[in-house]
Amino acid sequence: FPSHDRSRKKAWIKKWGWIDKYRVEAVLKSRELLATPDSWVILDTETTGLYEAEIIEIAVIDGNKNTLLNTRVKPTTPITQGAYEVHGISDKDLIYAPTFNVIYPQLKAAIKDKLVLIYNDDFDRNVIKHCCKVHSLPLLQFKTSCMMYLYAGWYGCWSEYFNDFKWQKLPGGDHTALGDCLAVYGILETMANDSDQPKYPDFEDAPKADDQDIDDIPF
Repeated sequence: FPSHDRSRKKAWIKKWGWIDKYRVEAVLKSRELLATPDSWVILDTETTGLYEAEIIEIAVIDGNKNTLLNTRVKPTTPITQGAYEVHGISDKDLIYAPTFNVIYPQLKAAIKDKLVLIYNDDFDRNVIKHCCKVHSLPLLQFKTSCMMYLYAGWYGCWSEYFNDFKWQKLPGGDHTALGDCLAVYGILETMANDSDQPKYPDFEDAPKADDQDIDDIPF
């Protein structure tokens, strides 16, 4: 680079380069996970709503994309209209589905001693906890890793308003529990296949106004 371009690059890295560190960390974390497929599972749920919600569909796949659990679940409360408009599952669809206490042993076995990868883990953890309480079952103990947060760091869209990365919709998700599990596996592969080297703009070809400060480069 010419000296001027080197100055621009240095200024950009100082102000914005830290963002790409999160992308690189996501790449390395995804590779680590895919290299140890027996250590984790992916879980997803569809629910009755957003607040005090119950599970109406749940799936778990392992690190080799084998399905460990995939079932609909009959809740004790009706499905809200808003939730129905998202996943398309109605109360009538669940008349003959097993209740949560019936599938509880399968769920417990599927996640035992595994790191559970979830897209928005706070929501699903709370839903599972709530279902356990509704059915007077022991709370399930498991560790989770939030794939939504990891993907947001890889995607790199920073919000100065929220002082955090913007959460992204799950690419390839179809609002079925199994489909969304497979979509999470897909973003793991996408991130793992990305470069683990820093990515910076092409400063040599980038335009710059004569009065623009090198600390204020719009990339």
